[in-house]
Amino acid sequence: MKPIDIYTRAHKKLEDVTPLPVDCGMACEKACCDGDEDTGMYLFPYEESILVDAQFLKIVLSDFEYRKGECAKLALCTPPCDRALRPLACRIFPLFPYITTDGNLRIIMDPRANLMCPIARRLEVIDLDRTFVRRVENIFKFLIRFEDIETYLFELSRQMDF
Repeated sequence: MKPIDIYTRAHKKLEDVTPLPVDCGMACEKACCDGDEDTGMYLFPYEESILVDAQFLKIVLSDFEYRKGECAKLALCTPPCDRALRPLACRIFPLFPYITTDGNLRIIMDPRANLMCPIARRLEVIDLDRTFVRRVENIFKFLIRFEDIETYLFELSRQMDF
């Protein structure tokens, strides 16, 4: 399966769901979308192939090496965001598909979200929209079947262990 097909499928599954049944951006003035030239969202391996039309994104190489010689790409946002073209990490925010050291997938509240997201600070995964959480989980059960994505998530999960 080609990366563009993989991510098209994942993006489509998340088009009509959000963490809460209301616009959570009202509580924090869309802080998660308020990027600058130094902050952004990691792209999943080869995800940039589906983002070629996302003119509001600047894609750069990050320092996060998930495999010897392979660094994750970082999407830096310049408003206004085209929600239909946003990266997977934005679509699942504030959740993270954490891979345990023994290889099990767990959907957790992304600890990096605590700095900006009232949902991440005040709620648990169980408090979020069930359909949203279920779709995120199902998408990542599918995505981790691809070795590069599983390796990327495993290594990124290890960074969160500290």
